[in-house]
Amino acid sequence: MAKVTANDLLERFNLELIAGEEGIYRAITTSDLSRPGIEMAGYFTYYPAKRLQLLGRTELSFFEHLKQHEREERMLKLCTYDTPGIIISRG
Repeated sequence: MAKVTANDLLERFNLELIAGEEGIYRAITTSDLSRPGIEMAGYFTYYPAKRLQLLGRTELSFFEHLKQHEREERMLKLCTYDTPGIIISRG
């Protein structure tokens, strides 16, 4: 795989950066994506942290039904140092 960074994706797809500016030039090491539905439910045993995480309608709808402390806990676990980015596809 050619070296790609989060900044490359931001520019190519006209994405908006919300947070994590200090990491946008790190190489993304895999072309695999993850839709972390099972992680949103609290199961992180096999979390593929080195993949880009894609949150779509299903993940965001589930996330909205969690209690505030559960949301914070799950997001902290999703946002690891190894995670190259989280793409939110619906708003």
